[in-house]
Amino acid sequence: MEKLRIAIYDRDVEYSRRLMNYLNDRYGKHMDVAVFTKKDSLLEESREHGFECIVTDDASYMEDTDVIRICEEETEDGFYRYSSARLLAERILERQKPDLSYGTGEGKMIAVYSPAGGIGKTAYALKKAEELDGIYFGMEDFCSLETKDYWMEQLLFLVREREENICEQMQQHLQWSDGVRVLPSARCFLDYRYMKKADYEWLFEKLREERKQSVIFDIGVGSLTDFQILDLFDQVLLLTSEEGRRWQKMQVFLQLIHQMSPGIRSKITFIPEGNLG
Repeated sequence: MEKLRIAIYDRDVEYSRRLMNYLNDRYGKHMDVAVFTKKDSLLEESREHGFECIVTDDASYMEDTDVIRICEEETEDGFYRYSSARLLAERILERQKPDLSYGTGEGKMIAVYSPAGGIGKTAYALKKAEELDGIYFGMEDFCSLETKDYWMEQLLFLVREREENICEQMQQHLQWSDGVRVLPSARCFLDYRYMKKADYEWLFEKLREERKQSVIFDIGVGSLTDFQILDLFDQVLLLTSEEGRRWQKMQVFLQLIHQMSPGIRSKITFIPEGNLG
């Protein structure tokens, strides 16, 4: 995937460099960010090689390039100097790559699951989504991602209603979290209790038709209403632990899987706790 060329030009050079370092570190898969300390150098580089976006507090003579202006006050179309750099990254990607998460391709439906609590499942699911340039789909028992939009609750309703344009609506509500495209979990596992295997099967069919990237499902114990739902996934990443009680929970889970849906075992990849970092 071709990276976006982004330039930063601001009177505060140290501030510019902090922005650059953050964006390159967290969003380096999507953008290449450079800082300019002289406007003439920026304009010359822009004329010769071009930028997809310029982030600056001085937008004069930059009419031919998409500009995000750094502002001293919060405005609808500018970037407030003292707000989170994450918001700047999200704005750049939303403007330059609005269709980043969907298209045609060979993505997979991947489940991340563990009956052993406190093992770092959500962090691992986010890491896997970043590695695969995929979408994180939250099914936590309680949402741990910072968000004000719990649209997952609406999505679950739309799935049960078989809303045909559900992928288009989902695209509009995807958010960015540290360089990963995410749909945060519903606030509580109780929202998933009405979801049946047939509902997930229908949703997966829609996602397979319209997405190009893998979708990584972060599944909490309370959010999984039927073990046979796991059989719908292309791969189940099962996080394991050798710690006493966690190990015992894993054995009970595997026994139940063997009794209820033995075919799922062929899809399971065991991820030991020591390999999660």
